[in-house]
Amino acid sequence: MGFTFGTTVRNKELVIKGIKNELVSLLICTMIGSILSIIATVTLTPEKRDWPSDEMISRGDILGLTSGVLIAIPSGIATALSTLGKNSSGMVGVAISLSLLPPAVNAAMCWTYELMLMSNKYSRNEGDTT
Repeated sequence: MGFTFGTTVRNKELVIKGIKNELVSLLICTMIGSILSIIATVTLTPEKRDWPSDEMISRGDILGLTSGVLIAIPSGIATALSTLGKNSSGMVGVAISLSLLPPAVNAAMCWTYELMLMSNKYSRNEGDTT
């Protein structure tokens, strides 16, 4: 919201603050995803670790992308309408939660998991660690 309103009223400070807040929030989401991935990889045996899950994989196929668009468009419309109706604070949070949090956490979990597999300390399908 800070970026949008800062751009609209041409307030450079507000634009920078909005971008900074968004980047910090995105960083927090990716850190949480990485931490969860590390915990799951270290604590679960490969037999119990079903990674990447079907939900994670579905985010990259055409059906997952289509359903994401079908969620994002109404979310954007609802956010725009709530902003015009002077009731924007709650709706913006919901829109961001729907559009940015799941992909950021999912991407961080997958990246961290693959980095851990590349270290050769963990295996994807085998019961042993080499």
